[in-house]
Amino acid sequence: MDSLDIYVRDTRVARLDRSSPGEYTFSYLPGTKEDDAVSLTMPVNEDYSDPFMIIPPALQVGFPEGALLEAIYRIAGKALKIDDDFDVLALVGQNMVGRVRVLPQGQSPDTGPALGAAQAVSELLRSPSATAPLLEKLIERLATQTGLSGILPKTFAAAPLQGPLSFPVGDSILKLETSEFPDVAIVEHICLLACRAAGIPTVDSELAVNGRALLVKRFDRGEGGQQLGFEDFCALSGLPRTAKYASSMASVARVLEMYCQDPPLDTLFMMVVMNTLLRNGDAHLKNFGLMYDDPRYPALASAYDVVSTVAWIREDQPALPLQQNGPLSWPTIEDLLVFGETICRLSRQDMVPILNRCQEAIRHTRPVLEAMRQQFPHALALERLDETLSLAATTSRKGLGKLGATATRPSP
Repeated sequence: MDSLDIYVRDTRVARLDRSSPGEYTFSYLPGTKEDDAVSLTMPVNEDYSDPFMIIPPALQVGFPEGALLEAIYRIAGKALKIDDDFDVLALVGQNMVGRVRVLPQGQSPDTGPALGAAQAVSELLRSPSATAPLLEKLIERLATQTGLSGILPKTFAAAPLQGPLSFPVGDSILKLETSEFPDVAIVEHICLLACRAAGIPTVDSELAVNGRALLVKRFDRGEGGQQLGFEDFCALSGLPRTAKYASSMASVARVLEMYCQDPPLDTLFMMVVMNTLLRNGDAHLKNFGLMYDDPRYPALASAYDVVSTVAWIREDQPALPLQQNGPLSWPTIEDLLVFGETICRLSRQDMVPILNRCQEAIRHTRPVLEAMRQQFPHALALERLDETLSLAATTSRKGLGKLGATATRPSP
């Protein structure tokens, strides 16, 4: 039987055992405090004697995907005899997003090596001649130390790169463009600026000097540097990471109400509006989350991973419908108003200023986009982003519905 120790910050609180492939047993250690639960969905006082057939969703929050996962299997799969998710978790679990860490039984927590390597990442990013393949090679070297979800190459990094931001060592996430999504770092940076301009709490970001990579300030760290709890809505819904598209925005709202004493449904509504305006087809369950220092008071996490996916996929669709079993097409303005009324419990009088604010944020961001086009003339994706922002910024509220004219009004 293989065993992993589970820590909340620096306190060992639980263990995960693998009795056979596809069968895992979770148990809290005697005396574990309620505030040290590994997840809002896994309180300390419940019975976990029945085995899990998958790694518990709460431990899949920072599980690597895409390029990172491929790199892990390529680099360490044979030597370490990686057989399933349990082995990957044992490898990357020490350095994941949030306050939970997972280590092989008996191993002491130590984040030093990963942070030292992160320094090298940020030094490389300061160079205008740093190429994407070179950065990918470095991230590949760090893959086995990185527990981050998402399909793009990414790792933890140190900063600053340039400009006014100053992220502490290890307090940022580096994201790279790929051959499939060229210029994605620039596009995401602009989309995050638009969300912030609308008044949505949004992660801070900074571009590398050549525009090929994006540095995002970690939002799972408190002002004093303490590790905050973070759980995405896949885990909060009790779903494995592979089911991130198997839900709806209405379900996200219900989960938010389930765990938050004063659920910010107006902010969620604003996020939905901005994702619609920006044509972000990647707003799935793992790209919404809750954060907390004290698990009794979780709050909606800042907006992150916001990208106008139609810059590469012209006919892209939303990741989640507004309503369960609703149409998977871009909502009209009327669809958004119905969602706001029936799910977010907002009046139309409440929603009109939000819609206007989001549209004004798009207008505010367009000069930034134009400056980026001048700075990065190679970035062809910015042309399509410009088309999206132009349409969203110049149409009237009535005309705004034509952005998703093929959508049908879902049933409440």
